[in-house]
Amino acid sequence: DERGEPKDINYSELYNYYRADGNIQELFSTRGDLTVAYGYDFELPKPLDQELQEADKTVLELMDLWRDWVGLDEFVKQIVVSLFVYGDFFAEKVYDANGELSVDSWGIKKLKILDPRTIFVDRRADGTINKYYQHPKADQIQPRSVINSNKSIPLPPEQVVHIKMDDFMNKTYGQSRLFAQLDNIDMKVEVKVNAVTIAQQRASPFLVWSIGAPDKIFPPTLIEEIRQNLEGQLINVNDSDVFVPGFITVNA
Repeated sequence: DERGEPKDINYSELYNYYRADGNIQELFSTRGDLTVAYGYDFELPKPLDQELQEADKTVLELMDLWRDWVGLDEFVKQIVVSLFVYGDFFAEKVYDANGELSVDSWGIKKLKILDPRTIFVDRRADGTINKYYQHPKADQIQPRSVINSNKSIPLPPEQVVHIKMDDFMNKTYGQSRLFAQLDNIDMKVEVKVNAVTIAQQRASPFLVWSIGAPDKIFPPTLIEEIRQNLEGQLINVNDSDVFVPGFITVNA
């Protein structure tokens, strides 16, 4: 049987849209900057009516030191941008030699950011994660192929940090904000292409000859006769010039 839930959209396609639209890049980057500017603090899961004890304060201090040790602050903006583009952020926990928190070890010495395009989540129907798989084309091939491929790197759930955007439906993957903008981006690209085509076809310089008065419509035969007379007087008249009824004026 097929295992795991495939992604709703190809993440490589999302990436291409993101790279192609400078306005989207600027918007998401700004949102990341604002998130970093506000900052964050660690909190312990204690009831609000209970004051922190000295041991609790020590734990929070150690967590702040660990945050500096692994450079967690540097990831915050990347987390935000990744969530907006893909709906997901993945990182691998890299443990030190001791493998666990102790007086001589932080346990986790590094957080390695993983490209969401390369991650497949093998999750059971009850929501339990079997494993994470890293594969260069995880978003382009079927789940079975990812799981069985010799190019896949299996990662146990406890070794992966997975943050999801708008996980209100408890889905395997988050909700991409960029995905909701794809129709608008396509429309904008189409308008740009059409504008260039129109400019190439229509934006050549020409003269507009306005002949007669607004209250007197000249018949096309008379306008053509005037055109021929102008040419006969060696006045420079091009085939692209336009002759319309109106006051006798020449506009460049």
